[in-house]
Amino acid sequence: MKLKKIILICVLSLLFIFVPLGIVSSNYYSLNNTLIILAKNSLSYAGKITSEKISNYLGGLLHRTKLCAALIASNTVAPGNTAVFTEFLHNLLVNAKSIEGVGYADTVGDFYLMLRTRDNKYLANYIVAAPDGAKRIESVFDEKLKLLSSTQSKVDLFYARDSMWYQQAAAKKQSSWFIFSLRYIGINSDELGILSMTPAYSSDGKFHGVFTASASFAELTNFIKHLALYDHTIVMICDDRDRVMAAYAAKIDLTSHMRMPKISDLKIPWLQTAYSLHKQNQQTIFTFSEGKHNYLATFDSIPEFKGELTWFVATVTPVSDITAVSRLFFSLSLIALIAAAIIGIIIVRLFHLQIKSRDDV
Repeated sequence: MKLKKIILICVLSLLFIFVPLGIVSSNYYSLNNTLIILAKNSLSYAGKITSEKISNYLGGLLHRTKLCAALIASNTVAPGNTAVFTEFLHNLLVNAKSIEGVGYADTVGDFYLMLRTRDNKYLANYIVAAPDGAKRIESVFDEKLKLLSSTQSKVDLFYARDSMWYQQAAAKKQSSWFIFSLRYIGINSDELGILSMTPAYSSDGKFHGVFTASASFAELTNFIKHLALYDHTIVMICDDRDRVMAAYAAKIDLTSHMRMPKISDLKIPWLQTAYSLHKQNQQTIFTFSEGKHNYLATFDSIPEFKGELTWFVATVTPVSDITAVSRLFFSLSLIALIAAAIIGIIIVRLFHLQIKSRDDV
């Protein structure tokens, strides 16, 4: 009789421990899988939306260069009238906050550039060809085209028509893209950006020059920050030549001293693996292992370039970040399980004592 009681107590004790443990473990793995599926869907959907937004943004740059080139080619807007052309460029930037800079280079060598500065002023940087060398005229305006300052200086042999971007646009005879440094447009800065260019041809086929609109890579970073859904998610705009145009991570230092680093320069092995796997398999969403850890990667192409450039919006996330919620759930459940087991053992013990007291009577 005592043996049966002991067996009953052991069985009850085991039930109090292992049944809840089995339920918690089952829910833990089920929740893990659900969280990974949700992360795949969320990052994939958000990546597609972001790539479309960037595409529309870049499409806006290109549309304006086509429109302005047509206006110049038809002589509706005359760059030779400096005051009128300054107002024209200024209005473009004031009414299109997505554009950071606009410019026009003619066949003579004159170059008219206007940039919106970080403090919301408008810098007109005109370079005018002359027999004894080019002359730079720098003027700063406010949003209402009020002149704040103006200076003139000589520039050593700078002609926009000799720049790579100008020659590329003239040779293609159609709208195109160019990755540029501000140095390419006569500004003493290493900041990089994307330049949309349209050559201006009149109806009789005469070539007048090239109109441009630009956006810095720093501006493109603002489009991707919201994709860092997890602490260690890395989001970037990269191309098929291993170059990084923009990158962001909430808790990872992506500092690089290079102006346009390669993915390998960021010294993050799992980021390099994700990029290599994408190039090999052309998958847009996949999981992979690097060392002892698993990762989720998404790659969405930016459609605006239409084969001229191949850019992607990419995210790479440690699966451990995604399943952090389920680990918290498991930890809390384990604590609750231990508490329940202790209470269960106490109840079984009391039950045993009650049976024993009856037997003694």
